[in-house]
Amino acid sequence: MADKNNDSIYHYTNLSGLKGILSNKTIWLTHFNFLNDPFEFKCQHLSSRKDITLNLLELLPSSFVPFIISFSLDFDSYPLWSNYTNHYGFNIEFDIQKLVANTAKFNSKYCDNLFPNYFRNNIMSYDIDYQKKFINEITDKNLPIWKKIISDLIENNPEFKAKNVNDVMKIMAENKKYAEEINSNPNFISIFKNIAELFNSVMFFKPKSLCTEKEYRFTFIAHVKHVHDFLKFRQNNNLLIPYIEIPINLDDKKLNPIKSITLGPKSKSKISRNSIELFRDSLKLDFKIHESDINLR
Repeated sequence: MADKNNDSIYHYTNLSGLKGILSNKTIWLTHFNFLNDPFEFKCQHLSSRKDITLNLLELLPSSFVPFIISFSLDFDSYPLWSNYTNHYGFNIEFDIQKLVANTAKFNSKYCDNLFPNYFRNNIMSYDIDYQKKFINEITDKNLPIWKKIISDLIENNPEFKAKNVNDVMKIMAENKKYAEEINSNPNFISIFKNIAELFNSVMFFKPKSLCTEKEYRFTFIAHVKHVHDFLKFRQNNNLLIPYIEIPINLDDKKLNPIKSITLGPKSKSKISRNSIELFRDSLKLDFKIHESDINLR
């Protein structure tokens, strides 16, 4: 079994996922709208200004699109083996700092003066009190300026007459024309980074009921003007799932982030281990192979 290590994170995946990461020397980050988690970005219940917070979060994706890959701090988790691999899969141990170094190279290609730091990585927050405080502080800080921007839009656009602020914000979130008008407003620049920080942080919020996952994430915020430069699609049942590929250097020991592979509870056969060893050696890679300590009946 892998050693528990504070500088390691673990990606649970099936055989196809493992083969793809090692063969292609890439990791895949999935478009946030296509994650299979109903709790993603559902934070308006945390805010004392629910409609305002919800619409602020809806507006930002008109300019930026987040992509996400999930890991865990738990190196041998029964629920994660079950949920992500049906116990037949594998987990890949990554060195956090080396993975950060790999993402930095991709990050340098796509940079924007307004939003210069695209990649983020952190453990998920399951602390509801902290989440509420954070969201309300940012919302309250920006609300006066935000209302001024909305007032200007209402004054300059007759179609908004007789509509309340929340209705206007919803219309803007659904119409790129108004997003462009907001971006040209000088007041908007002063609060944009705070709203972006709100959006960025929400990607690391989850309900306390899921704290046993000990999830750790890497996220990438792509500006809409860059997205189609690197967007790819994979098939999952009847859906095409958009994702991006991030190259990882498996050839340079100083940069190679993969430390080990652990065979899941139902993959602990001699032939399974032998196949992974042969595959590793054929790719001229260097990592340890462990087996889960979990025994199933």
